[in-house]
Amino acid sequence: MEKVGLLKRLNYLEKKIHKLIIKCSTLQKEHDKVVEENIALREKIQQQQEELQNFQYQEKFTNIVGSVANGTDSRKGLKKKLNEYIDEVDKCIVHLNR
Repeated sequence: MEKVGLLKRLNYLEKKIHKLIIKCSTLQKEHDKVVEENIALREKIQQQQEELQNFQYQEKFTNIVGSVANGTDSRKGLKKKLNEYIDEVDKCIVHLNR
């Protein structure tokens, strides 16, 4: 009789362990999927930040061109702004080359 009770317990434990293994496997797959999604989203954020920065540079360039077209800035002021932008571009190039 005692053997029958032990066999029932053993079978019960085996079923529970099997269910835990399946659950663990499922959770591992979900975790892997979330990690991949996280990586993809981080890459997308980086890409969008780069696009935003490009738009900001385009806006600055447009403002410079607009000020030249309107003749509101003196030649010396325009030269100063251009040198500032060139310095900023140089810093970006150095940063990208790291």
